Amino acid sequence: MERTVVIVIDALDEGYDLETLEVLRNKIPKLPGTFRVVLTSRPLDGIVAALSGADHIQRRSIDIHSDTNRQDIALYVWDRLRYISSRRDCRQTGQVQSERLAWLLRLKAYLGG
Repeated sequence: MERTVVIVIDALDEGYDLETLEVLRNKIPKLPGTFRVVLTSRPLDGIVAALSGADHIQRRSIDIHSDTNRQDIALYVWDRLRYISSRRDCRQTGQVQSERLAWLLRLKAYLGG
């Protein structure tokens, strides 16, 4: 049984050139059928133009302003802030802790959490 190989390219828009786009458009289809490539990118004109029309490329858009994504972001931020605060020196004064908590609660409310 052959295993599927998944290659993830995150944030293509943050660093690419024409050669990279050419490889994605023309060389990827020559890989064995067990290979899958998933990439994320903002829809920059150069990327969209270079990759449009290729049969092996399926474009999906995500509404980053949807309620679901806002909730995901809020959960992630809340979790990371909780982790960071657990790693900090907890011997701070009560006032500093109260101010930090108030800031975190305002941030959480803004993000819809």
